[in-house]
Amino acid sequence: MNSRDRILRDVSNNQPDISPLPSWTWPSNDQNVEEFMRTLKGIGGKSFIVANPDSIESDIIETYGEGKRIVNTSSLLKWKGLSENGESAETMEQVEVAIIDGHTGVAENGAVWVDENTMGHRVLP
Repeated sequence: MNSRDRILRDVSNNQPDISPLPSWTWPSNDQNVEEFMRTLKGIGGKSFIVANPDSIESDIIETYGEGKRIVNTSSLLKWKGLSENGESAETMEQVEVAIIDGHTGVAENGAVWVDENTMGHRVLP
């Protein structure tokens, strides 16, 4: 038996016990959303509860001001902001606000899981 086969055998024989995946707590109540927003603010992020998606453009301009380099990759919004297609990584560094669809928010640390298919340019986030 060569060294490769010994290594593969040892790895196969020393697998950890199978354990169930942790259960997810989806934001089913206002407390989870409030905790997420509080944590995000604590690490320098901003979050908004939006009553009307059509008002997001004006909310962004009101919050960040006019003339900002804003990129939106979200398919949920009619407003697209600036295009990021064909932009270089150096140009993306100049972006001041990025709007990207997130799939899961983690209340404990303010993280948002972003799928590679929705983030646009890889350096945008």
